[in-house]
Amino acid sequence: MSTTATENDRLQQTIPVCKIPEPGERASVRVIRNLTIAEALEEIAEGHFGAEVAELRRLVAIHGKDSDEAKAAKLKMPAYLFSGQVDGAVKQAMPEGRFHHSGILTLDFDGIEDPEIFRDALADDEHVIAAWISPSGNGVKGLCAVERATTEDEHKAAFVAVENYFAGQGLEMDPSGKNSNRLCYASHDPDARIRSGPARVLRQAPAQAAKPTHQPLVLSAHSRPFPEPPEHGIHLWLAQAARWCEQAGLSEAEAVERLREQEPRLRRSYSHREPEDAARLVYDTPSGSRPAVEKMNGRPIINIDALVEAAYALRFDPSVTPPEDETCLVIADIPIGARGNLSVLGGKSKVGKGALVSAVLGSAQRGLEYGRGDTICIEWSGTDTGAIIHLDTEQSAADWHGLVTRSVTRSGRSSVSDRLLSLPLVRFSRSERMAILREVMRREKQDKGSVDLVVIDGVADLCVSPNDEAEALELVSQLHALAQEYHCAIFCVLHENPGAENGKTRGHLGSELNRKAFANLRIDKDTTTSVSTLYGTDMRKRDIPKEQGFCFAWDDTAGMHVFQGRAAGVKAAERDRKAIDESRSYWLKIYEMAQDIGTKTICPDLSPKEAVEIDRDISGTKKEMKADAMKKRMQRAEILGVLRKTQEGRWTLTTSGQSGQERDI
Repeated sequence: MSTTATENDRLQQTIPVCKIPEPGERASVRVIRNLTIAEALEEIAEGHFGAEVAELRRLVAIHGKDSDEAKAAKLKMPAYLFSGQVDGAVKQAMPEGRFHHSGILTLDFDGIEDPEIFRDALADDEHVIAAWISPSGNGVKGLCAVERATTEDEHKAAFVAVENYFAGQGLEMDPSGKNSNRLCYASHDPDARIRSGPARVLRQAPAQAAKPTHQPLVLSAHSRPFPEPPEHGIHLWLAQAARWCEQAGLSEAEAVERLREQEPRLRRSYSHREPEDAARLVYDTPSGSRPAVEKMNGRPIINIDALVEAAYALRFDPSVTPPEDETCLVIADIPIGARGNLSVLGGKSKVGKGALVSAVLGSAQRGLEYGRGDTICIEWSGTDTGAIIHLDTEQSAADWHGLVTRSVTRSGRSSVSDRLLSLPLVRFSRSERMAILREVMRREKQDKGSVDLVVIDGVADLCVSPNDEAEALELVSQLHALAQEYHCAIFCVLHENPGAENGKTRGHLGSELNRKAFANLRIDKDTTTSVSTLYGTDMRKRDIPKEQGFCFAWDDTAGMHVFQGRAAGVKAAERDRKAIDESRSYWLKIYEMAQDIGTKTICPDLSPKEAVEIDRDISGTKKEMKADAMKKRMQRAEILGVLRKTQEGRWTLTTSGQSGQERDI
């Protein structure tokens, strides 16, 4: 379809910038300035309202998009009227003939899991003029070229045409765009996509129904190669797959028809699974079966029948007994990690999860070799020739580097193991992190021959929301599948819910991980002693009660957390230290008084009777303790190392450094 000169220069049209009144203001929407559409898009890309948008996104993250705080922040920003220019007031401009339509309709998609990828896919559509991330940060806005309208009904008809078009790709638009005076709040997106040439006008089909259709349509100019398709639902995947088929030699109609034959089964199978994952699951099929990914001119096409055949090949066979879970991580003799399984470590912030991560990495690097490093009793079991992968999504570069350095110290090695690959992924988006994990595992297996262990420090950062049940189920399913595929242990670190006293890890993600995990480990920290305790409940092999947990604490000399002992022993030692402190405090007063009154020497020794008299003077009571009772008290102090019995049968205070308390420091 040809495009007229008038349609070519849509970006140079002038539109109004408006101010929406805040609640309580006795005012209507007012025009505060005019600018071209190109200038408006430049403002969005260059960050003219960057500070306001950053504050809005902060409030959305804390209170939610529909909170009063977020709404109030949004109202402080200006809004563009992309659909046209008005003469006078914005209200009733179209019905009163004061509206000059721009031939542009504002697109609004909310609740997008990965806005960056969605924005880029949307911008590749031939009808889209521009696309950018919404001010709230969890949606995408865009401009679509449509036929110019002279009435409100014509504008609504254009909206229905656009709505049907994108519904055919499985996308649901915000219906508020059907109004000609629809305003679009300013935003900030430095990577906003703006078409360099004219967009193709999306015209209304003569017999187009108002009800959205669901026929998959092909996105044009989308060059993302397999296996990294768009991540916005099965319809977009079908559309892109149809494009691949077309590039392989089929016509668009033939490609769409071929895919539509399998659509019901595909929708049931992959409605919550990224298409690339579905493809990866069927690359390795049982011997003798049809390939689950067929090649057409070198391009992979999923064969759903082969996929089902691969599933049938795994059905129960009483004559085939699978091998036992191969334990690869133990603490003392208790299994905490097994190949093909997930393990979870939870705990509140700053309780020592990083120390446990460095201990796990240290034990894996040491493997079966002898080493003297402190791995907090965690040891590696089984083969130790595969890759060790560590992904950190939470710490600064300095903290991440320090953690990995300490893991080498804990291993007892003189240098980092060449099996270890540790990557800081803070700068990457959530969807990018998952893609990196898959590709890194593939490459490391290819390089090392196998993968032994994957440690994900901040597993919640691989999903948009740990409270989204469908997303949580899917992420755990993907991780479990990777553990099975690579026959490795995946060790996930997850924060507990703030304020939770029952060890509940974050959202649906935490619940699903706890259900599927081979080991559920938790760390608690005693704020009075700064001693952290590692223990485990709901363990597949054997629980670790808290009173039998493994204790560790920071040591300035070592420059890291070190093992303190089992919880029962640590608590007993703490009780002993407390008893020593209390005893020494009592006897210091007794012997200081004895020295003041000139009893014998500068380091006096006392009999039980003399101690009774001094105790009476200090307490100010007339009732004296019996000499036998005082003798027993002095004998207990002797056992604690606070007093020492002389050859004359008297007791003297031990010097500093000789008591049980001082010996423990």
